[in-house]
Amino acid sequence: MLPDTRADVTGIGICHFELLRIPRTNLQPLPATTTLTANGSQMSPALGWLQDTLKLGNKSCIAKIQVHEGIQTFLLSFGHCQELGIISFDFPKPILTTTHVNGCAQLPLPATTSPSAARDFFLHEFRDVLVSK
Repeated sequence: MLPDTRADVTGIGICHFELLRIPRTNLQPLPATTTLTANGSQMSPALGWLQDTLKLGNKSCIAKIQVHEGIQTFLLSFGHCQELGIISFDFPKPILTTTHVNGCAQLPLPATTSPSAARDFFLHEFRDVLVSK
């Protein structure tokens, strides 16, 4: 089990699903949506979902669990981590929207810029948050 405090969904892989000995026909269909991993890559589409009760110690929660090919570890969503007491309810909520980019930005200065020129550039460019000593 891996608590993923940025995850929106709780998910398992096929290997975990098969350990439950539930027929695949019992999976509920999921609307076609794109689910992204932490690094921004796209997960394989969910095979479906099932509802079950998750228990940890004296805490429990009813969970909608997605089944995906390629998931090697049981992943717990942010909300389920809270409900099971893994993280507190006042734990900082993750950023709701993330824009993933597959490219790199150009550096503002050439790689051969001297340290003193780079220092001057950054002190000028970010003068609202940096101070010179």
